Amino acid sequence: DVCLIDTAPSLGVSMAAALFAADYVLSPIELEAYSIQGIKKMVMTIANVRKANPSLQFLGMVPSKVDGRNPRHGRHLQELQRAYPQLMIPAGIGLRSSIADALASGVPVWKIRKTAARKAALELRALAAHVFEKMEIAL
Repeated sequence: DVCLIDTAPSLGVSMAAALFAADYVLSPIELEAYSIQGIKKMVMTIANVRKANPSLQFLGMVPSKVDGRNPRHGRHLQELQRAYPQLMIPAGIGLRSSIADALASGVPVWKIRKTAARKAALELRALAAHVFEKMEIAL
């Protein structure tokens, strides 16, 4: 069985509780300075939790809300890939309004009838395949 727990991005009580209960953790990261600045603290938090929960495995960081037209995002992605090559997940999620539309409608993104939704669905499925492979879960 797989249970997905989505917590707020702040390193607070709810995230700590989720990490103590988890076997795996995946961290979405926006390619903005404020998100990148928190990486070291997040990695340290995961290392500290592993003292009490040694089965916790950090699957890595997935670039999220990536704007392919934004040169800053491209630079930040390259910097992260150089600084954390073993932690960067190759499947990223683009900045797409269809993801917000799906969340607001309470439906999977592949149920939204837009071209951007089809692209988002492909990205999310690629991410899921990567994560399941790392978790050794057969599809």
